[in-house]
Amino acid sequence: MCELTFGLGIFFIVFLRPANCVNFEQTPLLIVNQSSEAKINCKHDDSSLLVMLWYRQQSISLDLIGYSYSGSPPNNEPEFKDRFTQTREKTETGSLTISELVLSDSAIYYCAASTQCHKISFYYPDVTITEPTLKILNTTRCKEKVTLVCVAENFYPDHVSIKWTLGDKEITEDVATDPYATKDENTKMFNISSRLKVSKKEFTPKNTFRCTVTFNNSTHVSEKTVYITGTGGGEYEPEDYLKSSQTMKLAYGVFIAKSALYGLVIFVFVWRKLIFRFPSQAANVTLPKVKILPPSPKEICSQAKINDKRLTLVCVASGFYPDHVSVSWKVNGVERQDSVSTDTSAQQNKTTLMYHISSRIKVNDTDWMDPKSSFTCTVHFFNGEKYVNVTNTINGQKVKPKGLKLLGFGYILFLSKSLLYALVVAGVVCKLKLQRNKKKQLPED
Repeated sequence: MCELTFGLGIFFIVFLRPANCVNFEQTPLLIVNQSSEAKINCKHDDSSLLVMLWYRQQSISLDLIGYSYSGSPPNNEPEFKDRFTQTREKTETGSLTISELVLSDSAIYYCAASTQCHKISFYYPDVTITEPTLKILNTTRCKEKVTLVCVAENFYPDHVSIKWTLGDKEITEDVATDPYATKDENTKMFNISSRLKVSKKEFTPKNTFRCTVTFNNSTHVSEKTVYITGTGGGEYEPEDYLKSSQTMKLAYGVFIAKSALYGLVIFVFVWRKLIFRFPSQAANVTLPKVKILPPSPKEICSQAKINDKRLTLVCVASGFYPDHVSVSWKVNGVERQDSVSTDTSAQQNKTTLMYHISSRIKVNDTDWMDPKSSFTCTVHFFNGEKYVNVTNTINGQKVKPKGLKLLGFGYILFLSKSLLYALVVAGVVCKLKLQRNKKKQLPED
């Protein structure tokens, strides 16, 4: 048993629950398949609580699964050693993992934090370790149920757990076990009881109900079992038929009321949607206009293309009503779904009531620069009666590399400069020749 001053968090129904000024973060409701794995997380905000404990509640009582000190290996109770694993990331956080789930694992799981947790590891010198004595008390009957009481008494210490079985199947419903064993202060011995409610239809001679008590004396784990066989005939009495018919009438009335309420909710929801989608001044049904925008020159010439050899094509569908559309791409007649990004929903112009949507596709630059490549954007539009496909196609375009353009421009500039230089040199040469001829024509003195 553990002596606790603790904060408590419940992990089955979604909520955030503080206890003793300690805040626990919630874990949502877990719905998992059989044979799979479930992980329950626990987190609180008090670093002084060094001990984390895990409990399971399947009826009224709480069963200790195990506990762990911060920085130390976890400890599990004997019946939870196989499929229950505790982990402790740090003082404030931990988790419980349940593997190979079975139906009997359905329960409410509690996480507790404490400054200390002491399993009874000391013994009174005058008290001998004693295994429990078991018995099932006389059954009590009501109209519909039979109550079986399993009593374990005169045992020491109080490390016990109780379970009910029918055949090989453990019973977890309609079971109420004392939350802890009670001690007789005179003898120092402990007693504990568990109650099982069984329907009269099940309490028949063919069914044997077993109560098994697991006892841990800190060095050895033992089990004791006591059983009782049903005595009823399982017959159905007239009053049972009457009550069943009344119950069925009530259930049918509740079903009709719930159906009517559900229908009303659906009607209001659909009515509001219709008003929103088709206001009094709604636009006429209009097919979309589809246009494909080629890659921008900046993207083509960007230095980043050294690492990313893809270009972006944008398909824009505009001026349509209502917004029942989807967009698909084809490259060279083959549908493409990878590297495609489409708006999650069409946007509406509040003035014209028309919608528009866009979709983008990344293609290899080699495909785009091949004039034989074709890129088709198809907008699938529902006009209220049938789907209409509106398409647009653009072909690849051969783009002259920027380096060749610069080289051509430099070559033209070089020729222009060379021509200008030749004209200047020719002018100087002509001038010198003219001056020389004039000197030859002058008479000698």
